[in-house]
Formats: sequence, structure tokens, C-alpha cells
Amino acid sequence: MPQPDTAAHVRLDRHPHHTSAVTATLTASSPTAARALLSVHGFRPTGEHSLALARIDHEEPHYAQQAAQALRTAGITVDITPALQEAIDTEWDWAGHPLPWLDRDEIRDVSNQAQQIHDDIVAGRLTIHLHAHDGWTTVAVGTYRDGRGVHLHGEDHLRQIATVYTGPTETSSPAHSPH
Repeated sequence: MPQPDTAAHVRLDRHPHHTSAVTATLTASSPTAARALLSVHGFRPTGEHSLALARIDHEEPHYAQQAAQALRTAGITVDITPALQEAIDTEWDWAGHPLPWLDRDEIRDVSNQAQQIHDDIVAGRLTIHLHAHDGWTTVAVGTYRDGRGVHLHGEDHLRQIATVYTGPTETSSPAHSPH
């Protein structure tokens, strides 16, 4: 874990142009610890002293609060603007969620898995080769840099890895179709 940077100060706010995104502004001569902790919590650099958190499930206020708690635990001063605090305090309701048997934490687990897949695609760790619609949702096949193949099921914040394959012959075999 990074060493606390007692001179660091982090201001968390709603993004001015993207309604669910959160910005973090760092003030310190060397905000290394704050930047590292924010990165662990999904924030990405947007400038020398700024980061942003954007998620496919639009749950940025929840995860910004978790980041603020981690920063404070590390001894870093955190200010949350009133607008962001209001979003954090707003009762969360995901109307029409297609998995009604899941509770709030389980829904967030599904979204976190989908976010990881999204981040892997964006970072180039996972290459998607083909998408198709199976009559209900999108399915896809891709390959991680380490050679593992995956069949994906679902879209956006509901995308999940349906099957993992250890080699290219398994991935391309019709016997291993996700249907």
C-alpha cells in the first residue's frame, strides 16, 4: 500500500459534462499516494492533478465514497462537494433490473465484473473477435493477452464471462458453443 502523503488534498465533485462521472482534483507537490489510491478505485488520470471516474453502470457516487474512505484511512484530506454528497446519499434504486432475485450488493458484483471486462477491452488486455445476438442478448468471443479465450454473455453493465478456454482450439470448437 502506498505511503500516506500528508500534504495531499483531494476534492471530489460531479463531472461538469457527464452527469454520473466524478472528478478528483489533487493538490500537493507530489500527490503520489492519493493518485495511487484513486487509481485502485477506478479513477483514471485526465491531467497532472486531476482524475475522473466513469463507470458503465453509472454508480460513480457509490465508488467515489469508497475511494474517499480509503483516502481518509491513509491520512489524506478529502473534501466532497455538496452536489456529489447528495448523489452519494440518494437512495439507490435500479428499476427494471433484469435480475430481480439479486440484492443491491449482488447487483454491484455483477456490474463490477462487467466493469472489469470493459476495462480489459479498453486497456487492450482483451480483444473481442466477434459479436452476435442470440435472440435475447449479445454474445461475444474474445482472447486475453495471456492466450485465454472467453465467451461473453450480455451487454454493458450486465456483461459476464460465460466460459473461459485455455487454448485457441477450445475457443473455436463448435462443441464449446455458449448456446
